[in-house]
Amino acid sequence: MLEKFAKTRKKQYNKQHNFYFLLLNKTMENSYILAKILGLFMVIVYTAALFSGKWYKKILADMMKDGGLMYVTGIFTVILWLVMVVIHNIWARDRTLLITIFGWMSLAKGAALIAMPAQPIKAGEYFIKNNSLFTGLLVAMILVGLFLIAKGFMFI
Repeated sequence: MLEKFAKTRKKQYNKQHNFYFLLLNKTMENSYILAKILGLFMVIVYTAALFSGKWYKKILADMMKDGGLMYVTGIFTVILWLVMVVIHNIWARDRTLLITIFGWMSLAKGAALIAMPAQPIKAGEYFIKNNSLFTGLLVAMILVGLFLIAKGFMFI
């Protein structure tokens, strides 16, 4: 009787262990996919903004004048980043943390656009007026994107 119980427990443990192993594997696979997508997005968009700064600043300034557009942008931002945070909410000390923090910060930005649009607009206007800060932020985001690409494609 005791042997039968031990065999049953061992089978249950193996099934449970395999489940957690598969879950962890799937999570890590998602992390690599998200690192690739976010990294490529960041490098493409922020490099374009870096080389076409005047045009991007004009678009941002025009966008900030339209309250309806800011609200809709906030709604879509919240939806997109809620999905991201639900799928990838991993607080480990590796590249997954960068993806998680980026997701939560973007979710907070979207919520701010909906709840208190004046604050993100003020911040946006400040970045647009300050050329060195604007350029520095773009360069920093490009470097983060390159890091995510390197991790996502396993170059480092």
